[in-house]
Amino acid sequence: MSINLEKIKKAYFIGIGGIGVSAVARIFMEKGIQVFGSDLIESIVTKDLTKKGAKIFIGKHNADNLPDNVDVAIHTVAVTLDNPELVKAKELKILTMSYPEVLGELTKNKYLIAVSGTHGKTTTTAMIGLMLVNAGLDPTVIVGSNIKEFDGNARLGKSDYFVIEADEYRRAFLNYNPKIAVVLNIEFDHPDCYKDLDDVKDAFNLFMAKADYIVDHPENLMNDLNLKLKVPGKGFLLDALSAREVGRILEIDDKIIKESLESYQGSWRRFEIKGERNGIIVVDDYAHHPTEVKSTLQAAKEKYPDKNIICVFQPHHQDRFNALFEEFVDSFKDADKVVMCDVYHVAGREDDEKVKSKNVKVVNKNSKELAERIGKKVVYVGSLDKALDWLIKNVKAGDVVITMGAGDVTKLNDELIAKI
Repeated sequence: MSINLEKIKKAYFIGIGGIGVSAVARIFMEKGIQVFGSDLIESIVTKDLTKKGAKIFIGKHNADNLPDNVDVAIHTVAVTLDNPELVKAKELKILTMSYPEVLGELTKNKYLIAVSGTHGKTTTTAMIGLMLVNAGLDPTVIVGSNIKEFDGNARLGKSDYFVIEADEYRRAFLNYNPKIAVVLNIEFDHPDCYKDLDDVKDAFNLFMAKADYIVDHPENLMNDLNLKLKVPGKGFLLDALSAREVGRILEIDDKIIKESLESYQGSWRRFEIKGERNGIIVVDDYAHHPTEVKSTLQAAKEKYPDKNIICVFQPHHQDRFNALFEEFVDSFKDADKVVMCDVYHVAGREDDEKVKSKNVKVVNKNSKELAERIGKKVVYVGSLDKALDWLIKNVKAGDVVITMGAGDVTKLNDELIAKI
């Protein structure tokens, strides 16, 4: 299975709103390829692609959405085999490829720098990409968030340098053959496709075995450039130290490395300061794993030591919530108040009625249980509407509100800023 961009005139993306899939769509559009696609819900990502010229169908997937003469149909790894658009594409003998398969083909024979790890991939990928741009290496970059300097989540360069996020979900990163493999950390994060932490480690070992150079264990790296970042917290510093190591492998001057890392402004939903009104600061963050939650709240306390930290948390993915429930209980120590929302269910990646191995039916945990376990500083609200109502009634000058999670909790920000 291979793909030749020079021969593709029209491409269809199933799940085009996905942050990785949308980046490939952007690359295609910049190469002059007509882009069509579909997604269940409209989002900032789909709106941006539409403005750039993509034709996107929003709502339930429908075989009739596929236009005539499509050269390739690309889908997210979450798409099921019975998806009507995927079925139709195969019936028409259209080349069908998953996002990681396409990315594997696009990066073949390139100088690939692949950034992996449970946490920090987006920041590190963006930092490395910006560093290579500043060094004049003109890379292509695909990153899991919108980056101000790239005006989105992708940058098309003219050199052989290619920088990507390498996600372990469903072992997607095994589609890539990196020259440099960055491994930021390894934790159990995807119980729907890994048995346990050892299973995750086995996959990472296979990924690292493909690389010529490995950058790992950033916690052991010294901050010898005395980096002073614009983004707060130890987690971001570790990401920057990993990026620095990549720069040194590529023999980039330390001055360029330091200037690049210290100028990094952050990205969409990674401790993103959305605004301030009436003395209340609103921050948005993608944290959805206990370690990420803890790290983000620690960063908030570091940046705002004299302010009241209010965390609005929306757990993401029922399987993850079940598997990491006990770890979540201990993740909110640096929050002064926690507003707890219901679990965000991920289309195509979970089934409340599924029966796990050994024929034991899973009893799902819920957010109210987590609120009760954490204690008095938590208020359980359930819906996002109720979370917004609570915030409007209770926040005051001197508060920092952090909306947190990988679901749609980010929708609260604009409304909150407008109404406080």
